[in-house]
Formats: sequence, C-alpha cells, structure tokens
Amino acid sequence: MKIISLALALFLSFTLVAQVDTSKVYTVVQQMPEFPGGQDSMNRYLATHTHYPEQASDSAIQGRVVIGYVVNRDGSISNVDVKRHVHPLLDAEAMRVVRSFPRQHLGMQGGQAVKVSMVVPVTFKIALEPEFVLPVFPGGEQAMKEYLRANIKHKDGARGFLGLVPVAFTIDTGGNISDAHCSLSVPGDIDSEAVRVVMSMPRFQPAKQKGHTEPSQLMLNVSFFDERYVVDAEGNYNGTALDEWPSFPGGYPAQRAFFEKYLSAFYSLRDKMKGLIVEFTSLPDSSISGITITSGITDVTDAQLKAVIARIGKFKPGIYNGKPVKTRVRYVIDTFSRIAANPIFSAMPRFPGGLDSLRNFVQSQVRYPELERENGIQARVVVRFKVEEDGRTNEIVVDKGNHRALDMEAARVVSILPNFIPGTLQGIPVSVPFIFPVAFILK
Repeated sequence: MKIISLALALFLSFTLVAQVDTSKVYTVVQQMPEFPGGQDSMNRYLATHTHYPEQASDSAIQGRVVIGYVVNRDGSISNVDVKRHVHPLLDAEAMRVVRSFPRQHLGMQGGQAVKVSMVVPVTFKIALEPEFVLPVFPGGEQAMKEYLRANIKHKDGARGFLGLVPVAFTIDTGGNISDAHCSLSVPGDIDSEAVRVVMSMPRFQPAKQKGHTEPSQLMLNVSFFDERYVVDAEGNYNGTALDEWPSFPGGYPAQRAFFEKYLSAFYSLRDKMKGLIVEFTSLPDSSISGITITSGITDVTDAQLKAVIARIGKFKPGIYNGKPVKTRVRYVIDTFSRIAANPIFSAMPRFPGGLDSLRNFVQSQVRYPELERENGIQARVVVRFKVEEDGRTNEIVVDKGNHRALDMEAARVVSILPNFIPGTLQGIPVSVPFIFPVAFILK
C-alpha cells in the first residue's frame, strides 16, 4: 500500500511539472522575478541611472511614466513598452533606463524558470525651489539674540529699564539693513538705542522669491535689560527678561477653570470695582511658595484665599537662558476671572518657545492639499490675526491669497495654534494684531 501511494505521488508530481508552459508569458507565478538586491536596490538604480531630458526639465515637464517589460527565463529584459504615457521625451528615457536593467532573479513556476511580465513606475519630478524664503541672520535666530544682547548699550538715564522695543526695518537684496524705525516712544532714549543696535547688525542672507533675491521688511522686538537688574535682592527674576514666563499647568483654559471653580465664592465679598491681588513665588522645581494677599478682604477670607492658591501645587516655572528660574508671580483677579501677570513694560505676544517653536508647530500641522501637491503649486500665505488677552488667536484673515485650498489650510492651522503668551500694555494683557506667513513648499 505504501508503494502504491509513493508511485501515485511521483506520477502527480511529474504531471504537474509537465503542465508548465515555458513559452507562455505569465503575470503571476509562484516565485516572482526580483531585481538584484530587492526593491530598495531597484529604487536606487532608477534614481542614479535616470537622466532628466534637458528639454523636458527646461519646459517644467514632469510626471510618472509606467513601463511594462518581460523578465525572460535567463533573467534578461525584453518587450519594454509604455503602459502609461506622460511625454515622448520622458517616455523614451524611462524605456531606456528599464532596458538597461541588470539580469533579474528568475521567475519560477512548478520548479521551472518562466517568462513573467512586470511593470515599474519611473518618476520625473523637478526639484522646485521654495517660492519665498525669509531673510536669515548669520548663524540663525539664536545668534541674532546673542548679538543684540552683547551690543546693546544701557544709557545712564535708563539703567534698570526692562522691556521689549519693536523696531521695523528693511533688508535689501544684498542683505543690508536700512530704514530702521521704532513706532514706540520710550523714556531714556531707549527707542533710539534700539534703532542703533538694529542698524549695526551684520548683513543678513536676503529673502528670496522663487529663487531670486528680494527686498523685505521685518519687525524685531529688541529686548532691553541690564543684567544687574534682572534678579532682585531675593533672587527673583524679572518677568520681562525671561525667555518664557511662568504659566499655569494646562495653560489658560485650566487656569480659568481653576479660578472659576475655587474663587467665585470670594467675589461676593469684594467690591466689584476692585480686584483681588495675589502673589506667590514660582520656583525652578515647579513648586510655589511665599503666597501673599496684597489686596485682600479680611484676615479670615485672605487665609482662605491663600489656601485656595496653595491648591495649584505645581506651576510651570519661568525660563531664562534656557533654564528654569525663580520668579515672583502676581495675579490680579477681577469679577470676570481674568488673570494677568505683571510685566514692567509693554510686550508683544510671544509663542511658547519662541519663533522657532511657532514655525515647527505650523510645519507639523500643515496638510498639503492633494490637488495643489499633484500640480506642484507652492505659495507663501500671509495670515493676519489677533492674539487676544487670554492668548487665543482670533479674527483670522488671509492676506493676498492666490489659491483657495492653501488659504483655507493656512487659516485652519492658525486657528489651532496653542495659546500665545499675550501682549501687554502697562502690565495688562491686551489684544494685539499679529502677522505670520505659512509656507507651502514641496520638497
């Protein structure tokens, strides 16, 4: 019985082998042909052996040509033809590079080498330059901050002054600075010093529009502080000198919810025209201490208020030169639960982490509209909006938009920005206009 089974198995095996037609061109076989080294190796071969026809490149002709071919029983290539056309120049180059393929690993069916038809896409894509490139200080933004800090001269009449002074200026096609001016009058001739230090900066790498240098205008907040006045006698850092201000854990929404939940009971005990003023120290380890009520109600209610503030527990510390520092925080709590810190001088809105963090956030959130991506459309969409007193973005308007899908995407990304550190006027948060370009650049 065992001998009969073996004979039958041999017969069936012989029958299957005999049925393989080696003259037929198969589309699917048990073992498909493979480029030597696999798919990654094929991709590298196409990238290094495909030559973009100069005439097609000059005419901005691009696309994906699909080539069909047959891998023969000896691994050679034949029957190369175009399955999807783009342009005669690109079609011809795609066929040429496929014909140059090295011998492939064989296609196998029933243990025998057979012919197999294959297809491969050959992509021709022009590397486009960004439509608009912002001017760059030599060494980048951090180098610019260090230059300003090292070159600002503190005049005798303004020593101890801490604040941000906005200076607008023009950068020409050679990277030279001109027409620097300050729209804000600052005591002690600080505004003229801000203009002077901006004008003294070295040449920028100029802005570029579609690969060509262009003049551009920038607004720079020049930070003034004398190192002797950054830290007070108790070791507290001045809020305006910080890179990042102390903030409530969870941001403004969590802060507002906390105050509305725990402090509403105190409002009925207080003259509605006056605010409760609470101060505490934010420490580098995120703890708080030294809670005081500088404008309270009664000794009993003030003690209760201090107990409520102590419930905050952890508080994100201020950052100075990249390190957490000790800072005195002052809250003015009015009947609408609006909470303001106490900078000494007016400040523009700031994104947490600075301009680089803002750029990185936008870049991570932008979703390139598919149709514009396929058609190679690039643009720099300028978005105008307001940073409200609580740091939210509002009144978002696209300025000089050319492509509706890109405009809408830019506005969407701005609408989901995390809360800014709000701008202030005389220590009070205010609504401030803000402009930011969202760049859509194909890599």
